[in-house]
Amino acid sequence: MNLLNVQNLSMSFGDHIIFDDVDFAIDEGEKVALMGPNGVGKTTLFRILIGKYQADAGTIAMQNDIRIGYLSQQTDLADDATPRDMVAQAVSEVRRLIDDYEKISASMADFDPSTQADVLDDAIMEQDRLRRRIEASGGWDWQRRVDEVLGRLGLAEYIDTPVKQLSGGQRRRVALAHTLIEVPDLLLMDEPTNHLDPDAVDWLESWLRQFPGGVLLITHDRYFLEQIADRIIEATPHGLYSHPGTYKEFITRKLKRIEVERTTKARQAKSLDDEHEWLQRGVKARARTSKSRLDEVERALSARRDTIEQHIDIPIANGPSMGPHLLSARGLYKGFVPQPADRDISPALLQHMPKQTLIEDVSISVVPGDKIGIVGPNGCGKSTLLKILTGQMRFDAGTIEVDEQTVIGYLDQSDAMEDAEMQVYEAFGESDYVWIGDTKFHKRDYLGRYLFDKPLLKSQVKTLSGGQRRRLRIAQVIAQNANLLVLDEPTNDLDIESLRALEEALTEYKGCLLVVSHDRYFLNTVCNSICAFEDRKLVRYWGNYDTYRAQRDTVAGVDPNVLQKPRASKNTSSKKSSKKASSSRPSSAPDEGPKKLSWKEQRRLEALEVEIEACEADIAKVEARLADPQLYAKDADKVAPLNRQHHELNARLEELFEEWQELEARRDVK
Repeated sequence: MNLLNVQNLSMSFGDHIIFDDVDFAIDEGEKVALMGPNGVGKTTLFRILIGKYQADAGTIAMQNDIRIGYLSQQTDLADDATPRDMVAQAVSEVRRLIDDYEKISASMADFDPSTQADVLDDAIMEQDRLRRRIEASGGWDWQRRVDEVLGRLGLAEYIDTPVKQLSGGQRRRVALAHTLIEVPDLLLMDEPTNHLDPDAVDWLESWLRQFPGGVLLITHDRYFLEQIADRIIEATPHGLYSHPGTYKEFITRKLKRIEVERTTKARQAKSLDDEHEWLQRGVKARARTSKSRLDEVERALSARRDTIEQHIDIPIANGPSMGPHLLSARGLYKGFVPQPADRDISPALLQHMPKQTLIEDVSISVVPGDKIGIVGPNGCGKSTLLKILTGQMRFDAGTIEVDEQTVIGYLDQSDAMEDAEMQVYEAFGESDYVWIGDTKFHKRDYLGRYLFDKPLLKSQVKTLSGGQRRRLRIAQVIAQNANLLVLDEPTNDLDIESLRALEEALTEYKGCLLVVSHDRYFLNTVCNSICAFEDRKLVRYWGNYDTYRAQRDTVAGVDPNVLQKPRASKNTSSKKSSKKASSSRPSSAPDEGPKKLSWKEQRRLEALEVEIEACEADIAKVEARLADPQLYAKDADKVAPLNRQHHELNARLEELFEEWQELEARRDVK
């Protein structure tokens, strides 16, 4: 059944055409994704469909009495209401039906069947009609459903908290719960996975797969797209194009189409160039005809240049040579004092209030070749950890060692820039040139690769869109030529073309990567290990995001509190030349100074280097097994023992390394 049918729809703002003469339809049960670069009118189209905007032309036909649920990117919630109040409002119609049903049921007790048979029959029929409507809406247990949806979206502990005390992400999840609980006929969802942790996204995917109605969604979450969408509507500056099938099938067909278009355009361009050259050499006898045709060809050449599709291109350098350990953190602890949202507490008083633990006994090590993704629930401390590791935030206990050869490029979540009033060209830096490795770019050409054309270069930073600001920040970080990129949600606000370009650059990048991201497709493509926050601690899983999920779902009997110890190396030159930051609780042990090695300790030091090398080789073998997808498909029962072996080997390696480090420090003592 056709839920929605759009024909010849056009919309413009002033002289700017958003879209023109577009057609599409949504059937019952269809899950359709609306895709396209930022600025082609996806959100505008949604606002037209819900009646917020009026189109310039065209028709929108819907089924009679169709119920539409709409999730926008902006939340509009009553500050004094609680999440339970807001979501319960979405089932007000069901609650009214239940109230009517109960009133009729109560009144039936007063009817006399012998004298009021007709009235009783009418009441029974009305009662049955109400019952069927309530059951169709799943309304009998609406209170349980409200609490369940809020719980699934990570709001169980905030269910009775005033909305004004919630974060922006929490408000967004309340709005999502409100939309889902309605169970409409057609769902319009604008970036539904924003601010959801992986478990909440998994639940949403499951819910949508079972949802019998139609879905039209806008999302940059390609993993989510692949799981949900069975048709893609591609929005371009030239119109809408429908592609049946999954996201991967859409991308495959699109790449083939682009290749055909490029070949055709190249052939047409060569023909125009040849004719242009011939006409410019035209003899006087055909001057008048040549001039007319020359004007036509030059207009065609100009139009061709104007319609060339621009793609982001990210040049990246690997940075300086790396030491054996770029960064190592051990036993990090960070607490915080929660401050009530409804009142201010003086800094002096805050210092004496008890702290709540955010991260506890966290250890992580980055060695050459590491591209580590950090995942975990919202609020578990992922961004805090990156700020601590990059020196942006103090920590309460633990140690951090950064090799002197390590150059860190840090991208935080915020798009706030100090030079918001300046033009983009000026804000990027004083020099007119940018070095990316050994390649020199003019700043204008370098920023042009990030799709900043001449008009945008002259724009104030504060006028840029979210995606443009994100591209500018990425361009700045890449220009630092770091060998360790620390990125906090780098995919935020990027359209899919920009995401693909960033993934290609980071895949080719030979430096190291430490990245927090909710984009599972990105983590799958770029990362070779995943560090997951579990009970405020960090556990490392080898392989990409899919491998991590398979291990997490398969492993049984592994204590999640057992830390994944950082890998060590027998080469410790970085230990001698590292910049070390530490914070720990005071110790009363006296410093007795180093003692000379005994003959037995010298032999032990030599043996330790051999044992460390052998232990590292054993770890590499286990990691190779754990990174093999066939293990989870054919030998799932072996995953848990291998994980236990991996934890034990790393614990053993840590012991060997600590013993080696202690003896090595005394090697030259006389």
